[in-house]
Amino acid sequence: MSTKTADWEQEEAKKRAEVEKMEAKEMFDSEYLPTLHQHGRALYRLENWAGALEVSEKVAGWHMQVSGDDSMQFAMALSNVGTTANRLGQTEIVSATMERAIGITIARFGETSYESTQIFAKMLQFGLYKGDEKPQGYSQEKYMEEIKRILDSETKGDESETEEL
Repeated sequence: MSTKTADWEQEEAKKRAEVEKMEAKEMFDSEYLPTLHQHGRALYRLENWAGALEVSEKVAGWHMQVSGDDSMQFAMALSNVGTTANRLGQTEIVSATMERAIGITIARFGETSYESTQIFAKMLQFGLYKGDEKPQGYSQEKYMEEIKRILDSETKGDESETEEL
């Protein structure tokens, strides 16, 4: 095991313990969200994609509530969800989250802004767009509809697997 891996394992364990303690005491103060984000980053560095996705979804949910569903904090958190979901091959989640993230940045800063370009570059990397295609982004309503559809289809898939047993 490399020293860097050991360092990230130590960081992950420390941040997990801090988050668990804060959640147990319902201490959702100004330190909670940064600690949660750091925990997710450590999981990502350790290539624990499932754990990192779970934490990044939680961070995005918090940013949506605290900063608003059209905030840059929410857009960047969605971009993290998309990046992590891409590692797991969850293309529908990648598409929905990245479309919403770029929808926010285009509305706030314009199509050619640094923020929009940064997200669009990830979308190209993930194979969501090719050639001269340009994303329009999702509204919050469209994003929520897509997430509901994805979750509903996953639930139906789980039910059919159970029926087969």
